[in-house]
Amino acid sequence: MLMRMNSYSCALSRRTLDFQQRMFEFGVRPVAADAPAVPCVMVLSRAADREMDALSLELASRGVRLVRIDSDRNADVSLCVTDDGRVEVNGEPFAPRVLWLRHFDLAAIPRTEAEHGDYLAREWDAFLSWAVANPAWRLVNRPVRELDRMTQLAGAKAAGLTIPRTVLTTDPRRGLATLGRAPGGYVIKPLGDHWLEPEPGSLDSLFPKRVSRVELEAAGPEPAPLLVQEFVEAGHELRIFVVGDEIVAFRVDKRSAEDLWTDPDSVEVTPIDPPGALVDTLRGLCDAWRLNVAAFDLLVTHDDLVFLEVNVTGDWLWFEDRAGSAQVSKAVLRYVEDAGGPR
Repeated sequence: MLMRMNSYSCALSRRTLDFQQRMFEFGVRPVAADAPAVPCVMVLSRAADREMDALSLELASRGVRLVRIDSDRNADVSLCVTDDGRVEVNGEPFAPRVLWLRHFDLAAIPRTEAEHGDYLAREWDAFLSWAVANPAWRLVNRPVRELDRMTQLAGAKAAGLTIPRTVLTTDPRRGLATLGRAPGGYVIKPLGDHWLEPEPGSLDSLFPKRVSRVELEAAGPEPAPLLVQEFVEAGHELRIFVVGDEIVAFRVDKRSAEDLWTDPDSVEVTPIDPPGALVDTLRGLCDAWRLNVAAFDLLVTHDDLVFLEVNVTGDWLWFEDRAGSAQVSKAVLRYVEDAGGPR
């Protein structure tokens, strides 16, 4: 159902805008291979990660190296890791202090006809498993694949937050039998990521969709588990960023979930003070879920706050652009500088 109802597709460029990736084009000399390893922040993402582009430039101005390995550009990277913890990237020696796993997606790995896609995906997946478990590196967030939406809902409910009534099912009609009649209809959403990448660099959306009882009754079996929730009527949403010990909140007014992509000019984003009673709860969830930089989405009804999900990658520049704010960017810079400081 989600694939048939796809409302947005896009193509992502593999051209990097990261200053520290391109500074050698402007005459900056790389670190010699036989020099002592340079402390750094290592990010595993993809070329279109605007947040890391901005962070890279800010860290460069402070003399802090940020090293990127992007899943859609990994064929361009020379990587060598020795058993004493030294990491060489494109011939430069590094000693990572912080590891941030963001948009590094196995589906984005480019391949030729002569290369076996399954082999590339499996081996880079094994690399990710090793990297996030490396005790010498401070991990910013737990891997997103360990925090599916059912796990999130269960944790939020245990923390005292209201959640939408939810069923995980491969038979949407079975969800109707469990949820019963919902005056506002229902919402379907994926258990995992909101994006499908059928070809490297080509994204199709799997946004939450509001559907009627008739549509669910007419649906056939699903090939994979699908979340079916009752629709919750709300006045607006909250996007709340937790960055270390700092909290930054925005009010978001939109008509539907996909408006951020399909009609961004219609979305209003306003900086607000986070609801006081919510702050400790969200910090507690971050502690329980091992998250240091995360974005929470909640609905504001006439008498309650309803938890929707937590976004582990937590992209923030779009919200800042709409709100005329740089609070999250500054908080992330402070967090990474502190986490990646000398040991």
